Amino acid sequence: MAPYYLVYMGEGGEPVLGYMQGKRCLDYLKKLCQGKTEVLAELAQNLKKETKNYANMKAYSSAFQLAIESVIGKSQEVGAASFFSTELVSLNAEGVTSQSDFDIVAFVIVKRK
Repeated sequence: MAPYYLVYMGEGGEPVLGYMQGKRCLDYLKKLCQGKTEVLAELAQNLKKETKNYANMKAYSSAFQLAIESVIGKSQEVGAASFFSTELVSLNAEGVTSQSDFDIVAFVIVKRK
């Protein structure tokens, strides 16, 4: 899925599924959305209120920061392990070393009904 990275972050700010499990992230998202054809207006309205008309996205930007840190941290582990295996590829080899190497293309906020 390179050059894209998917990370499923839990409510507590911990990665539930890391970037090396992108397919599983997509599978979860597909299962959540299956059969749904419209945005759940009540949840969207609650998010709008919670974030003061989307102006205060601090909680979600913090989760994004933690997701990036999990990718970079895992990259460093994989980079070290790749000396001993031909199967693992380090993001460092691809030039991914800091937050400035990432752009948000899309994000999904999953809320309970």
